[in-house]
Amino acid sequence: MKDVCDIEQLYGDNGKRYLESVISENEYLNKDKILQYLKKGKTVAVAAGFARNIFTGQRIKGELVAMSDGVYNWRSDIIYYVERYNMRLSDEFEEYVLKEPI
Repeated sequence: MKDVCDIEQLYGDNGKRYLESVISENEYLNKDKILQYLKKGKTVAVAAGFARNIFTGQRIKGELVAMSDGVYNWRSDIIYYVERYNMRLSDEFEEYVLKEPI
């Protein structure tokens, strides 16, 4: 399966720097459709812990779960970053989602 973004970069030692490179103050076209798609993913695993905002250190509300659509994988905190910070995901994933009916 594929990841919706560069997971190694996001959750690695330079996660903050990577996230800064893929976020924007401005919303982007089709963000709502991408969010809807991410939110309807199937839970494939639940973590014992919780996610923290890379920038503030505050806990992100909700369970931390691994999600999938059968082709792509993502963690639930990716949804938070797309919603809150206008995080862009891989071009390949965005194109894939935009071809899918909601």
